[in-house]
Amino acid sequence: MEGRIPARPPSGAAPEPYSGSVGVWRRLLRRHLVSLVSLAVAGLICLAAIADHRNKQSRMDRAEVGEWYCTHLGTRCGGPSSESIERHWNERQLGYEIAVSVCGAFAIAIGIYRTARS
Repeated sequence: MEGRIPARPPSGAAPEPYSGSVGVWRRLLRRHLVSLVSLAVAGLICLAAIADHRNKQSRMDRAEVGEWYCTHLGTRCGGPSSESIERHWNERQLGYEIAVSVCGAFAIAIGIYRTARS
């Protein structure tokens, strides 16, 4: 029978080599769903950090232009400073890095635990 596809039994169930393949994937997905969701959350946090960094950079560019005009021409003074924008970004960046690290570590730990348990 090697090399041949077995015939379907009269019960209508799938032949032995093919039975449960969908069920295996469902069980695997269900077992690792928390880990996958945690990794997805980490990915979303990364996307938020990228968008925040782009926003920070455009705000910083405008602030530096304003600072140049204030220093050299005495106009556009009183706006936000590029140093404070950078300082606040560094604080937020640390928060993003911690959040992604926690989500990733949690996903790995739960994935290892559930794999070892099964």
